[in-house]
Amino acid sequence: MSVVTSIIILFPYSEDERDRIEEINSFTFDGKKYNFLWIDEKSSPDNPSSCYAGSKSFNSVALLASYNNFPEEAFLKYISSVVKWLDEDAVQVLIKSEGINDRSFRVYSSAGKILATDSLKW
Repeated sequence: MSVVTSIIILFPYSEDERDRIEEINSFTFDGKKYNFLWIDEKSSPDNPSSCYAGSKSFNSVALLASYNNFPEEAFLKYISSVVKWLDEDAVQVLIKSEGINDRSFRVYSSAGKILATDSLKW
């Protein structure tokens, strides 16, 4: 059965963002590699390949992905044990899956601890 999962990872620029993104994008499970798109600080209307909205640059690192049958538990364990966060309390992972309260993102810390389940409803 197909279950689509959307994932958003947010963390501050006080992290070494390129190293953290490389660590996150090194996640594999059952031989499949999972990559996330970085909405980076150099986004602008002059760069057609970038994501841009508003009049200022986004002031945090935001990574986005959506996968079919995403291994959520394995990913949360991976980012809590492999990714070398400088300030893990400032990291948030938002996950929304079909069939699991379709209208809400679940919010986790970098340690995989759930922070909220009903605060981000569409």
